[in-house]
Amino acid sequence: MRMLRRIAVATVAGLALTACSLPLPGRGGPHAGTMPCPTPTIINENLGSSVDDVREAPMNDDELSCVYVEGVFGKPTVNLFVKSDDDRENFDLGRKVLTFGATVTDIPGFYDSAFTLSSPDDPKAATELLVLRGTVSVSITASATVEQEKALASHILDSMS
Repeated sequence: MRMLRRIAVATVAGLALTACSLPLPGRGGPHAGTMPCPTPTIINENLGSSVDDVREAPMNDDELSCVYVEGVFGKPTVNLFVKSDDDRENFDLGRKVLTFGATVTDIPGFYDSAFTLSSPDDPKAATELLVLRGTVSVSITASATVEQEKALASHILDSMS
């Protein structure tokens, strides 16, 4: 689980750093940083989780980070990152370079591009789903099935249309 969190943090940081050096396409539409995090109820319905609260962190106009916690001590169980100024080149770079030993599994036919990162050493560890639709990317790290994570990603991406 720690390895996957490190992978998620490294992936997000790497994508953010890489994005600074790439030309961004002109775009319109919603900015991820201005939207609220999905409620814990939406997370639980889509992922089959039991989160109680969300720690929302708008990072700038185009990025939103949501950490969902459960229990008295607020154990983080679901991480969600939405970026509304991504592009295909940057997204694909994350798939090729920023995996840090994780197993990469492509998900063909799901939006413009999608893949999962999972721990080869711990099959019970959380998986990370990364999805790109146009200029919006979504990253979900949770102990859920890929189908559940896809349902949540669809909910988020469809609500931004």
